[in-house]
Amino acid sequence: MPGTDPVENAKVVLGELVHPHLPAVFELPDRGRTSDTLGRSVSVLEGIFADIQPYGWRVTDAPGKDVRSAVSARTSDLGIMADVIGETQNQPETLVLPFLGPLSLASSLHLHFGEKVISDSGARRDIAQSLAVGISEWVRTVRRATGVSSVVVLVSEPHADAALSGQIKTISGYRTLRAVDRAEALATWTNFVSVIKDDDAASVVLNLSDTSGAVGRAHAETLGRFASIGADGWYVDALKHRPDMGVWEGVAELIEADKSVWLGALDVSRSGLAVHDREPVTQIFESISQPWRNVGLSFDQFHQTVLTPTQGLQSQSPAHATRTLRRLTDLVDAGRQRIADA
Repeated sequence: MPGTDPVENAKVVLGELVHPHLPAVFELPDRGRTSDTLGRSVSVLEGIFADIQPYGWRVTDAPGKDVRSAVSARTSDLGIMADVIGETQNQPETLVLPFLGPLSLASSLHLHFGEKVISDSGARRDIAQSLAVGISEWVRTVRRATGVSSVVVLVSEPHADAALSGQIKTISGYRTLRAVDRAEALATWTNFVSVIKDDDAASVVLNLSDTSGAVGRAHAETLGRFASIGADGWYVDALKHRPDMGVWEGVAELIEADKSVWLGALDVSRSGLAVHDREPVTQIFESISQPWRNVGLSFDQFHQTVLTPTQGLQSQSPAHATRTLRRLTDLVDAGRQRIADA
């Protein structure tokens, strides 16, 4: 979300995304690196600490001011959200918690001597375990604080494709690190999901799109093992992949296996906003339901989807972000009406 005011953002998110919509515990990256998705993911690590260097977050032996600031922002934002829930009596049933996944976090963190954590098999294993345990504990804290009955952990892996294909650059930038083995990556995701889902109220959705929103090798690898990985859902940018029937066939496999699919259905990029602000929501829904039907899925199966923006709203003004959330709920309502009329 945009801006630096947690109270206002809590009111907007909870006010616009009332049940049955899914509000998220917001992030405010405009406050600095301790409050973006990377900083929030670092802040939940169990037994591993980090500080901010000119080249990014670096693993340390003890907690310093940077990680304490990240933890403070996370806990304070949750407290504010809980207060707003109590004041407005607008109790959500479910909250969404966004985090980086283990491969992307290991690709973003640096070891003490500067190289990326992803370069060391033992270090990336420790980070994955620490992150899973920390998220699991945070899920329980969020449920206690807010009174929600369930939590969805949205795990984003924008660097997974690069890690699997050996395209993560070294700290010097002159060469790339060795690719992470496919079998190790699949085992990492399987264990990671299992630890989080040890809490029966937690579900996990994997977003394996790269930094551009495209799905590639990581997405394909996990779809081939979705039963063993155990995630409850996968994210796909429906607008970006609208003409790609291969991607939609993967969506159909997930739906037929009773998984949920989160579809990026509202383009909130700078260029997309100019178009979508004028395009009727009924037309947007038709544009994503057409490939859905082309792969043999029915309108009745749309209840297994969640429609989302294609990216975060932090680059928008607060007023525009509010309008975007309202437009998203209008899109969902238009979809429900279209399904009812079918």
